[in-house]
Amino acid sequence: MNDAEDLNGNQECDGNEICNGTVIDNLTGLVWMQNVDCFGALTLSDATVTINALAGKGSQCGVAGGSQTGGWRLPNILEALSLVDFSQVFPSPAFTPENSFTHLITFEEAGGPARYWSSTGYPNRNSAEYVSDGYNVSYGVGWVERWTAGVPAHAMAVK
Repeated sequence: MNDAEDLNGNQECDGNEICNGTVIDNLTGLVWMQNVDCFGALTLSDATVTINALAGKGSQCGVAGGSQTGGWRLPNILEALSLVDFSQVFPSPAFTPENSFTHLITFEEAGGPARYWSSTGYPNRNSAEYVSDGYNVSYGVGWVERWTAGVPAHAMAVK
């Protein structure tokens, strides 16, 4: 077993360590991609297309073929918020400790909080094209905000 699989260092695949590149959230039963920042920063449209294209690509982002890929998507805002541990004090990572995610980015190199897209849209009535903005979660601070669809943010995959 390598270190990426054995997140608690006990040399066993146990707890939420599925050891196939995914994490099961015990609160919701959702399956998340373990590598939180596999895709880097993408626009909302690119994030949706990229994650939806994961079906059948078992080795992408460290997800083993045995994980039965398919049906990956962006989480809605409530699913994304279910990962926030509101008992943590800023600036701690806001993920619940039992979820063994890797590569979590809480703050960008420029210093602002890292944002992760949700699939929950917000209609932008000020745009001539009526482009839908989206809501995102910043796991470094535990907040939700509306974000412009064409401005890159990070993207997590769930199924």
